[in-house]
Amino acid sequence: ASCGRIMGLLHPRLFPVHHMLQAGAMPPNGAVPEPLVLSSEVLEVGGVYLLDNGSDLLLYVDQELNEALTQELFGLPNADVLHRTPQPLPVTQRDNPASRLLFELLNTVRLQRCAFMRLRVAKKGDPYYGLFVNLLVEDKSTAGMSYVEYLCHVHRQIQEKMG
Repeated sequence: ASCGRIMGLLHPRLFPVHHMLQAGAMPPNGAVPEPLVLSSEVLEVGGVYLLDNGSDLLLYVDQELNEALTQELFGLPNADVLHRTPQPLPVTQRDNPASRLLFELLNTVRLQRCAFMRLRVAKKGDPYYGLFVNLLVEDKSTAGMSYVEYLCHVHRQIQEKMG
């Protein structure tokens, strides 16, 4: 596996798709939007987020997604219908600006990784949502260290080994 894919597995990238859609454009020169901190604290009500872990792409859709975006991105009338639709939920490019921007982001991320990563929709209550939440590595966990605590721990171990 390439270093880029391994880095994605160690520290995924989380993109606020709804902010990009509000701006109406991708960043210039084949760049992607600035990734967010991998924490549930940054998730906004009504948001759409793309998580890239180097292997798969997870599109998290909040239950409060507005009707216009639900229609433009998924061809469904509202978020309630979206959240009741069983997996796998197909996401196909539609003939509207929001859908074209989403697919531009997907294609840019795939080109950066030099791989075709499957797109999965993560909705509360389904297995992909569990995967999405588990990849928010900067959240404090009752099961162990936060990501920052883990990095500090590894740093101390390296210093002890080198010193």
